[in-house]
Amino acid sequence: MSEIEDREDRVAALRQASGEEHPDTLAAMLDLAEVLWAEGRLAAARLLEEQVVAARRRLLGESHGDTLKALGKLATTIGAQGDLHEARRLQEHIVAHAPVAWGEDGRDTLRALNNLAGTVAVQGDLLGARELLEAALAEMCRRFGEEDGDSLAAMGNLAAVLWQIGERDEHADHLNAFLSRREGPMAVAFAPEGSPEVAIQALTALGLHPSEPRALGRQLELPEGTVVPRFSLVTLLAEETPGLECFLCTHLTPQLVRRPEWLAHPNGVFGLNSVHLLVADTAPLLPAYDRLFGLHEVTTTDAVASVRAGPHRILFSTPDDFMTMHPGTEIDPDFPLPGIAALELAVQSRDDTADFLTQWQIPFDEAPDGRLTVPAEEANGTVLFFAEQ
Repeated sequence: MSEIEDREDRVAALRQASGEEHPDTLAAMLDLAEVLWAEGRLAAARLLEEQVVAARRRLLGESHGDTLKALGKLATTIGAQGDLHEARRLQEHIVAHAPVAWGEDGRDTLRALNNLAGTVAVQGDLLGARELLEAALAEMCRRFGEEDGDSLAAMGNLAAVLWQIGERDEHADHLNAFLSRREGPMAVAFAPEGSPEVAIQALTALGLHPSEPRALGRQLELPEGTVVPRFSLVTLLAEETPGLECFLCTHLTPQLVRRPEWLAHPNGVFGLNSVHLLVADTAPLLPAYDRLFGLHEVTTTDAVASVRAGPHRILFSTPDDFMTMHPGTEIDPDFPLPGIAALELAVQSRDDTADFLTQWQIPFDEAPDGRLTVPAEEANGTVLFFAEQ
């Protein structure tokens, strides 16, 4: 029995046992709507949500929290169907009634303001979205603190709006400059074994200069509701990782993003083996990486430097040496140095990956060592190697 069928049976049983408008029946109908939504059946989900909204309005009143939450789900569905005008109208209605249900500065009131701002931004009213987000963020930080998940989500949304308006911070300007030169991966993220504070202590002990942890959060819409994955970022000085843009990223809520269904990829990839960077010369890089990773983790072969970072490798070479290592693999002669030119990805089955690439008409070559190679022009400017593990 599918999950949808299971939820449908539950709704039917509750309707018979408790009645069409019993609170448990209405809650089960919303659960069913979420599953239908996840399967892309928006019209069916909307029909259920409209029934729940109508029932709760009759039973609980217009300004009851449960009525407003059901209305919020309906607004999300309507927005996903493309009717942003109606979605905004419903969200404005929620914001107007939210203080009665949750208080002027209640968490759900501020969340409603944040949700409305998202729709306003999508409609193109960036200044209106900015005004809403700044008001919501100020109250969230005052009530819950800057490290709170909802505060972080609002910060991320406001940053995105400011980016579109043009008020970019230094990180946004740096990204814009990169994209003006090329596409593809810009930086490498390292995963510390422990907390950000432990990593900072270890790096400082090596004589390095790590930044203070920077909180990051992004609001994520899931079938079961809105969640806020949270991260902590730490950076090093550019001269301490020459030729490589990188940062340390600690997942504070890994259970939200490492969901089993998101870890299974149709192309068969299950991990990253190595990152290959092109540089003008590898010799000047060695002292910095000897200090950062240890002498025993840094090796050189001719003009290629290999740095082992846990189970992964970071390879540095000149463009000519890269071409020698990978005959037949082309690199843009104007590729800006330094930069990430290639990724080697681990796959369970080389044959299954080849079948997937063939099915989707993605050109690839077969190397003598068994790896599959997708050229840079087919992968946003980055060569992809698929290696069976």
